[in-house]
Amino acid sequence: MPVTPSTRAIERVAVIGASECTAAQAILAEEVGRRIAEAGWVLYTGGLAGVMEAASRGARGAGGRVVGILPGAAASDANPHVEIPIATGMGHARNVVLVQSVDAVVAIGGGHGTLSEIAVALKLGRPLVALESWEIPGVDAVDSPAAAIAGLRGVAAPARDPFMERLTALCRSVPGAGGEELAEALRSFDGSQPRFLAVMRQLGKHHDALGPEVLRDLADLHRLFAEREGRDR
Repeated sequence: MPVTPSTRAIERVAVIGASECTAAQAILAEEVGRRIAEAGWVLYTGGLAGVMEAASRGARGAGGRVVGILPGAAASDANPHVEIPIATGMGHARNVVLVQSVDAVVAIGGGHGTLSEIAVALKLGRPLVALESWEIPGVDAVDSPAAAIAGLRGVAAPARDPFMERLTALCRSVPGAGGEELAEALRSFDGSQPRFLAVMRQLGKHHDALGPEVLRDLADLHRLFAEREGRDR
């Protein structure tokens, strides 16, 4: 389902999601935050941890502005990447303030608090896309941060990158602390061979979690990386 068109020009985008999230969701949120900043939009979140913090980190790392609409009365509750904390003291009612303040919404994972924000966005007619979040009518499910931003822009998603898709999927499949290490390695990946080899070493350390096809998967990654380098030359 295509994103519902809006007559509002997009300047402010909310990323909504839980204060506790998986390493995979944190990777998604950080990239979405980065892409929001690169699009020249201001990022709004609920200002706390989890998806909110990861998106804030991505946006600030890309030089973007980050506003946190906090449920409590203390601005100091905001995560360290929030540039402008707004302490509402309104508890869950701040969810309405957050969505009302923006032009579009990206949902990543999330529980019932995120569901309430989705409901408000639908009620207000805000363009809304979802990554690994609630599957309900009116919510446009996308499969990547690039597709999320493209959907809000109303344009076609960029061409697929099989190498990055495979690399990200393998990193996300490792649970627990290993997944956190791989999330950090993936964040630092810049497309260069040394960074690629660093991620591969991390994957090799967690081969037990990758299943019986791990050797084939790693060989495929090497092949896809070589093809990618060949195209970039």
